[in-house]
Order: sequence, then structure tokens, then C-alpha cells
Amino acid sequence: MKKLMTTIGLGLIIALTSATFAQDGPQKHKKITKEERKNMTVEQKAKHKTDRMTKQLKLSDDQAKQLYNLNLKFESDIKVLKTEAKKIKEKAKAKRTERKSELAKILTPEQQIKVKEMEAKRKENRQKKDKSHTEIHESE
Repeated sequence: MKKLMTTIGLGLIIALTSATFAQDGPQKHKKITKEERKNMTVEQKAKHKTDRMTKQLKLSDDQAKQLYNLNLKFESDIKVLKTEAKKIKEKAKAKRTERKSELAKILTPEQQIKVKEMEAKRKENRQKKDKSHTEIHESE
């Protein structure tokens, strides 16, 4: 009976201790998801970057202010560039569509089928390349 009680007692101690150690400690810095970052304003992004770097690098107040101004300018410039890039992508897509319709006027039906096959093969190769590239980065 004494052995049984000792075994049960040790089992309880181990179970409670394991549960205690399994709990996560306090997070050093909250990770922001892509979606959360997408919804942040330029000022919020600059503040987040500044806060993180200030904590990691132990910056003075003066350095933090300078860094915030730098981050704010950077984020503003990036926002402008992303807007311009989006417009360029839309124009390029329109040009590709226009080219495709013009090409269809030039080619015979058999040639059009061959072009579609070539495009499908290119797309498949690109997906394979992207998949292998993703697998390499996930293993790192």
C-alpha cells in the first residue's frame, strides 16, 4: 500500500511539474501577421519598427526619434512605390491581353493550340520551380 501511494504521489508531482514547464513564457515581442501589417497605417508601421529596434538596440530617446523619422519617411516612400508598381502591373496585364488577342488574329487554329500547350508547359515548369524554391526555404 505504501508503494502504491508513493507511486501515485510521484505520478502527480511529475504531471503537475510537466504542465508547469510546458506553458509558454512571456513573449519578447508580438509577431505581426501579414494581414495585420497590411492594415497598418504608415505611422503605425514606422512606430512598430522603431519600438522594436529601440528595444533590441537599447536606443536613447534622441536616437529613437531620429529612427522614427527615418522609418516614417521610408514607409511613406514604399507606399508610393507600391501604388506605382500596382498601376504598372495593371498596364502590363492589359498589354499582355492586347498582345494575346492580336496574336490570335495572326495564328492559325492549330498554331493557337500549340501556343496554349507551350504556355501550359511553361506554367507547369514555373510552378515546379516555385515549389522547389519554397521547400528549400522552409527547410532552413
